[in-house]
Amino acid sequence: MNNKVFIWILFVLMVAAQIFAPASMVIASEDTLATGQEFKFRTEPVDPADLFRGRYITLNFRDNSISPKGQTWKETETVYATIGSDDSGFAYITDLSRDRPQNTVSYLTCSVRYSDADNVTLNFPFNRFYMEESKAPEAEKIYNRIGRLPGSRTYALVCIKKGNSVLKDVVIDGVPIGLKVSE
Repeated sequence: MNNKVFIWILFVLMVAAQIFAPASMVIASEDTLATGQEFKFRTEPVDPADLFRGRYITLNFRDNSISPKGQTWKETETVYATIGSDDSGFAYITDLSRDRPQNTVSYLTCSVRYSDADNVTLNFPFNRFYMEESKAPEAEKIYNRIGRLPGSRTYALVCIKKGNSVLKDVVIDGVPIGLKVSE
C-alpha cells in the first residue's frame, strides 16, 4: 500500500512540474507586457527571399550595436544591454555589461553576434514576429511595398522588463502590421 501512495505522490509532483514550467513562462511574458517599458526598435529591410520562414517575419535591427569602450567581448557570450530611447522614441543600447544591471529594469539579456575593437553587435532575443499563417503572404507584400520606401518608418514594438522581452507588434508607417493585413 505504501508503494502505491508513493507512486501517486510522484505522479502528482510530475504533473505539477509539467504545469508549472509553461505557466511560469506565460506569467512572466504577461507581466512583461503589462508592466514592462515599451520600446520601438528600428528594423532594417530584410532580403525578400528570407523574409518569411513558415509563419513568422524575420527582423533585422538597425541599432543593435555599441562601442566596446575598451572591453573585449566574445562571440555568443551572454550579455546585458541597457536600453534607452532617443528624442523620437526609438530604442538604442546605452550600456553593455556581463552583470545584470541593478539600477534599471530596462535591460535585455542578449548574446554577442560580432565584436571587434570598434563595435559590438548583439543578437536581440526577439528577431521573429509570429503571425497567423494565412496573413503572412499579404504582410510580406506590404513590407516589400511600403517598408522599403525612403522615409518609411518600420519598427518592432517591444516590452522590456528586467532582462525579459516580448515582441508586441511590428509597425509600418504608424500602423501595426496586423491591421494593415486586414485592410
